[in-house]
Amino acid sequence: MKSVLSKLLSWHWIHSFLGLWCSLIFAFIFLTGTLAIFATEIDWLLTKEMRVSADGREKIAFSQVYGAAQEARPDNTIVRIYRRDDPWMADQVGYLVKGGKTRFLWVDPYSGVALGDTSSHSFHETIGELHTRLFIPTKAGIMIVTVFSLALTASLIAGIFLLPRFWKSFVTLPRFGGSKRAMFSDLHRLLGAWSIPFVLMVSLTTLYYFAETLNLDAPPLAQNVNTEPREARQPADMSEDKVAAMLEIAYGVYPDLKIKALLLPRTRVQPVRIEGDMDAVLVRERANMVYLHPETLEVIASHRGEDLSLHQRVSEAVDPIHWGYWGGMWSKGVWLVFGVMLTALPLLGAAIFAKRMGVRRAKLEGVELSGWRVYWDGMGLGKWGALALIAASLALMMKELLLG
Repeated sequence: MKSVLSKLLSWHWIHSFLGLWCSLIFAFIFLTGTLAIFATEIDWLLTKEMRVSADGREKIAFSQVYGAAQEARPDNTIVRIYRRDDPWMADQVGYLVKGGKTRFLWVDPYSGVALGDTSSHSFHETIGELHTRLFIPTKAGIMIVTVFSLALTASLIAGIFLLPRFWKSFVTLPRFGGSKRAMFSDLHRLLGAWSIPFVLMVSLTTLYYFAETLNLDAPPLAQNVNTEPREARQPADMSEDKVAAMLEIAYGVYPDLKIKALLLPRTRVQPVRIEGDMDAVLVRERANMVYLHPETLEVIASHRGEDLSLHQRVSEAVDPIHWGYWGGMWSKGVWLVFGVMLTALPLLGAAIFAKRMGVRRAKLEGVELSGWRVYWDGMGLGKWGALALIAASLALMMKELLLG
């Protein structure tokens, strides 16, 4: 009894059990997360309407982009204009279509020419939904994904304790000339050691997302910003000039605001929201925002990242850190490398298990089994749960893409 308990509590058992049983779902979540890092850039490669060339020109004002979009889609309600810093990226204009769904019109931020429109079902949105919630439309999807952060954290701790002098693994090169089992083991140890800070970051940020599903998220950035119900979601006189006036008021509140997004009302109570970047680091653009009444242009509320509470600053920092865009392209590049490493780790662990147990079972049973068969058997019931989740998420994704 004592030996069984000792085995259950051993770091090796914890690391092996969690790594093996969760290997498929770990690899799936890590893979989709890695692809999501450069999802917008992948969309840019796939979508000609998103591609522009600066040619030394300055970007036009948001109000001019609105005017171009209004001229191109006069019968639709424009609800969003978003601008990225990248000089090769067109401005994204969201407008409503039948059924309240959104389509995107892409406008050249240098010439104001409408380049064409696309569905909102982009690669960015699709891979993001797959990674964050498995396409399950309720909070349950986020909870299912984030609960695996508990298993990831436990596996990380067990892996560190498995190597009392784990720092040596940072400089120990794999034995490529030896057996496959030795090579896989060395690679697993090397990648695992270098991934420790990244796995810790992923675990902590994902645990925060898990806490948010339990309603432990930060207080709203602004309170009571909705207006009294209006006759229409947007004023009848919405125009390029009115948008220009809105932007001027926002600059009056925060002269240093670098506007990234203009969010216009979708309902009869929503305000106009103007958001962007200021001096605060590790915050989303929404941390710096001005709220306006869409009819009177009265300033309803405003806030900037520097003035947020500690809990709100932590909440705003989680996304830039988790997705790696806090430093721009270079930080996303680093996150991509670690994402690939993290995706490889559970697969290498599975290969090590298959090699080790394959030899053991061959001696006991007298039959040499394939590595896949050993791995399949070793996953136990975990494989069915992982396959069910992955299959269900892919089915929900196809349903959304085909019928949504």
